[in-house]
Amino acid sequence: MKKRILLLGANGMFGRDAKIYLENCGYDVIPADVPEVDITEEKQFGQFFSLSNPDIVLNTAAFTDVDGAEKKREEA
Repeated sequence: MKKRILLLGANGMFGRDAKIYLENCGYDVIPADVPEVDITEEKQFGQFFSLSNPDIVLNTAAFTDVDGAEKKREEA
């Protein structure tokens, strides 16, 4: 049986390439990114995690807006 990988930040710079690579390696990749799921929202993410039931979680999510990160330190 294929291992299920929950890939956070799947639409990001690294996440896109990671998804292709992992699929080519035979993994069942569950892509997750905003707006489908917001990992900063604990309840929403908890529900998504429970439903997806992954074997592995790979977090490639990032806050890449440097200026925005300075203004939104808590979120970044």
